[in-house]
Amino acid sequence: MASLLIDGAWAAGSGGTAEVVNPFDASVVETVGQAGPEDVERAVAAARAAFDTGPWPRTPADERGALLRRVADLLERDKEQIARTETLDTGKTLVESRIDVDDVIAVFRYYADLAGKDAGRIVDTGQPHVLSRVVPEPVGVCVLITPWNYPLLQLSWKVAPALAAGCTTVIKPSEVTPLTSVLLVRLLDEAGAPPGVVNLLLGDGATVGAPLTEHPGVDMVSFTGGLATGRAIIRASADSVKRVAVELGGKNPNIIFADTDFETVVDNALTAVFLHAGQVCSAGARLIVEDALHDDLVAELGRAPTASAWATAWTSGRSPARWCRRRTGPRSRTSSRPRTPRAPDWSRAAAARTTPSCRRATSTGPRCSPACTARCAWSARRRSGRSSPSSGSAPRRRRSRSATTPSTACPARCGAATPVARTGGRGAAPRHGVDQRLRPVRPDGRVGRVQALRQRTGARPDRARGVPGTEARLAQHGARSGALVRRCTMTAAENTTPHPTPSAAPDDGLAHFGYNQTLERSIGRFASFAAGVSYISILTGTFQLFYFGYAFGGPAYWWSWPMVFAGQVMVALCFAELAGRYPVAGSVYNWSKQLAGPTTSWLAGWMMFTASVVTLTAVVLAYQVTLPQIWSGFQLVGDGSGATDFAVSAVIWGAILILFTTVVNAFGVKLMSRINSAGVFIELVAAVVLIVLLAVNVVNPPTVLFDTQGHGAGEPAGYLGAFLVASLASAYVMYGFDTASSLGEETVDPCRTAPRAILRAVIASFVIGGLILGLAILAAPNLADPLIAENGLQYIVLTVLGGGVGTVFLVSVIVAITVCALAVHTAGIRLMFAMARDNALPGGTRLAHINPRFRTPVVPAVVIGVAALLILVVNIGTPEIFTAVTSVAIIMIYVAYLLVTLPMLGRRLRGQWPGPDAPAGRFSLGRWGLPVNIVAVVWGVAMAVNLAWPRPDVYGEGVLSWIAFIFIGAVALLGLAWYALRGRHRVGTLPEHAAKELEGA
Repeated sequence: MASLLIDGAWAAGSGGTAEVVNPFDASVVETVGQAGPEDVERAVAAARAAFDTGPWPRTPADERGALLRRVADLLERDKEQIARTETLDTGKTLVESRIDVDDVIAVFRYYADLAGKDAGRIVDTGQPHVLSRVVPEPVGVCVLITPWNYPLLQLSWKVAPALAAGCTTVIKPSEVTPLTSVLLVRLLDEAGAPPGVVNLLLGDGATVGAPLTEHPGVDMVSFTGGLATGRAIIRASADSVKRVAVELGGKNPNIIFADTDFETVVDNALTAVFLHAGQVCSAGARLIVEDALHDDLVAELGRAPTASAWATAWTSGRSPARWCRRRTGPRSRTSSRPRTPRAPDWSRAAAARTTPSCRRATSTGPRCSPACTARCAWSARRRSGRSSPSSGSAPRRRRSRSATTPSTACPARCGAATPVARTGGRGAAPRHGVDQRLRPVRPDGRVGRVQALRQRTGARPDRARGVPGTEARLAQHGARSGALVRRCTMTAAENTTPHPTPSAAPDDGLAHFGYNQTLERSIGRFASFAAGVSYISILTGTFQLFYFGYAFGGPAYWWSWPMVFAGQVMVALCFAELAGRYPVAGSVYNWSKQLAGPTTSWLAGWMMFTASVVTLTAVVLAYQVTLPQIWSGFQLVGDGSGATDFAVSAVIWGAILILFTTVVNAFGVKLMSRINSAGVFIELVAAVVLIVLLAVNVVNPPTVLFDTQGHGAGEPAGYLGAFLVASLASAYVMYGFDTASSLGEETVDPCRTAPRAILRAVIASFVIGGLILGLAILAAPNLADPLIAENGLQYIVLTVLGGGVGTVFLVSVIVAITVCALAVHTAGIRLMFAMARDNALPGGTRLAHINPRFRTPVVPAVVIGVAALLILVVNIGTPEIFTAVTSVAIIMIYVAYLLVTLPMLGRRLRGQWPGPDAPAGRFSLGRWGLPVNIVAVVWGVAMAVNLAWPRPDVYGEGVLSWIAFIFIGAVALLGLAWYALRGRHRVGTLPEHAAKELEGA
């Protein structure tokens, strides 16, 4: 059998063959090839070359993750075959093997998602002009040596993180249970692992394991197994200063107090000792029980099916071996039996009378199973005259420093203990510096082992409940956040730059903010650009608001478009500089947090979030402006002539669109970005084609763009007053470009991608939108037609291009409105998530929760969708709903922008921005920063005042004319009241989102 993989080629090996034996009936399952010394050299050389000169360490992390994801899919495909092979190989039950395969699939999916997410952490050097970053790097060639009891699961814990980090590997499984390791490596090969990245060698420790650990071409050794072998590996690795990760065995007590859940204790105690026939390094093979509970627990364990039913089945004539096979399998290793402590003479004699299979078990016959073990334990109980648990137990007082623990009587690590000496007597040699002494069986039948804890190194009698520090849990089995995996797969290097892969950018801004990467980084350049463009949405804005600008300013209203662009591009330039430095979710909120105080940043985020909800409401209303002009059947209520027909139909269409954007955003950023990118592509193509068609149908001279059509006559400010009102149509369109940065945590290489996306979105919108508006005016057959001011750009397109072609372009407008609403909803979700993970919103923990399946915050998507629907319903009876809601939303966004540009200007005037610690190579305004920032602030203040001015022509008569001041004032006051009373006392990054430092750095 070709069972060795070296440099991408399968081979039989030069070390002969070996038989893999089924531990249940000693039948030969498979004959596998064995590696020789030359195979070891070839495998290490292949892994070395693949790491030093091959593509794998330089492969983008998302591609490495994709390979692991393919392996998980293949494991799903072959799940049953692999589980059955694991059972034949190790002797565990098929149920256990299936659970193991499920765990292995989960491991590969976990590290597939984790690949490339750790960008390191910032280290304070104490020098203001020095930036020090600790970043993870692949270690190099990793030798992975796995044990015999969990060969498949242990291998997945080692190979998946190693490959995710960019390491190359040489795998050496246990010679006793190698079959599922071969199957897993075959799946890695099938999934497309490059030659030399994964190498597999079979053989024993002396022939294969030792040469691998001593080889100078190996950078890291990860070993799980026995203490003696672990010591030898550490010694062998010392000469070449290899990194070593060892996980060694130990004894694990269950410490039980009287106030515990009795039934749970019984179930867990039996499972802990009998799972996989006790062949688990963390098996709970000892019970330390409080006096008050001891007798009841011993009696219940004696009655439990896992222990006593075996003895009952034997004495009643039924086959205990058949009964036990349904619960646990045989032991995997025949070779371990000679090293297992024997039962007492009297117990062994009793067992010999009833269980001859215990004495017959040899290397060529059936291996000793838990059935045999149970009989031995039953014999001991029968001799003593009472029941005792198969895992030893003894009483202890709650705060006593002494305790009793069991020994083993049979190969399955359960049964009565061997009496050697009384406590305090002679003849009990210390083991590993620990005084462990056995006492004989007492008259009442209790057996156990006394440990004089006061003599143990590290014992602390003053510890809580009297449990010594070294007794509570072995250090190598303590919970740690993937420490073994980190040391196995990567190291930390200060002041260095990792391989320049797109998914592992030098600085994604998260470490600066103290956040951990939790969102999925999958947005590319075009998707980032599309996010900004779709929020601005050229076709949505121009078709939705052309009628408004033309009605108040005539053809000359076109000049408001370049005017608004000139002001907004100043804001965009400031934002681009911030995006290059801090590309994080909730851009406006987090930028303000860096530039101003906590109250200002919270208010900026709160205003922007509220504006996002209102903007979503305003955008979805655009369906009603366009759909009825495509087909009259889209007027869902009446014929459009009634007082509320327009508003009610708009609310229904808006609710449908909000439901769509909520569902899409709940399914993750990948689906959202694909739909958004496709929609933007359609929008751009349609816009360019529309420009060409309008250009060939021009009938008016360019001078008509200066025609005011008499607007402003009789007003105090003349045409300027009318023009300022008309300019609102352009101001309503050109905003939202910061969305490209708000998705920064999900963007590949965001520090370079986000600034470019912001500027490209603004410039593209200006050029394409300006051409559409200007050419539409020049192509209109009759500029004095009153229907232009009533039906807007849709009317001109249908008139100039005809019904068929015009309808196609109106369908493109519907696509643009859809992706615009999707982008607005997405931006609001990211802002809500950013504030929630700082606990800056009520219910922050729930709002900041990332759905593990879709890798996106689902709750904010639903909350924003519901809030937008409520705004629609509340305003359903107001005919002026469209204009009023739109104006209020835009004003709030302009105010939120001011809460960024104004503190930024203050920092510039004080000489604190960009500052001496500004990263090199990022977008920077340089000496133009101050004048650009000043214009951005002046523009923001002027447009906020112009937008909010209480004009009856815009907002309506009476109280409604003051809706901007009323609504925005109420939102700000209510928000600040909550923040002052409660919010400011609780703000702080939630633990699950706080940045994690690299261990061992």
